[in-house]
Amino acid sequence: MAESENIERLLEHGALPEAYTAAQHLLEHCLEAGESAYTLAAYDIALAYTKLGRTLRHLGDAEAALQPLTEARERFQALADSGNSTARSMAPVAIAEYGDCLKDLGRLDEAASAYEEVIQLAEHLGDKRHIATAKGQLGTARIWQRRYNEALAVCIEAGEIFDALGEPGSVAAAWHQIGLGRVDEFRIPG
Repeated sequence: MAESENIERLLEHGALPEAYTAAQHLLEHCLEAGESAYTLAAYDIALAYTKLGRTLRHLGDAEAALQPLTEARERFQALADSGNSTARSMAPVAIAEYGDCLKDLGRLDEAASAYEEVIQLAEHLGDKRHIATAKGQLGTARIWQRRYNEALAVCIEAGEIFDALGEPGSVAAAWHQIGLGRVDEFRIPG
């Protein structure tokens, strides 16, 4: 957990090469120990794959990030299927990261599908914040697809959920996103 938190701190501070090295080391360490090394080892391996994928995306290599994020998703889903509730809540995180990579690669239909899957999983879990976040991500994909009416609808929904959660900063971000979509919609070509 300490290594995982260190990776997040490095990412937040823009120390991307160091974050990548730390993420690689974490994954190698987890894989060497194996899934049966301790009670949460299988979960930690899935988390390490997520950290590596996220770090690769931040480094600008969204294509390379897809593989570890796929591995993370599959591992979290297997753990969730065996009754691990923490893994059940982490599967949507890996899928959202995967969607972000697809969006970065311009594979917008696939990204939108990933975000829609996250919304469904989060609804099943009753995770309002994750629903709102995924709707915001879906809104961005729809803006990039120039599907403005759909973008507007999901961004408004995201803002309403964030408002109900008492997160005014996230509400403002949703409205900012709506504004960006409207600017793009009315941008004069050339």
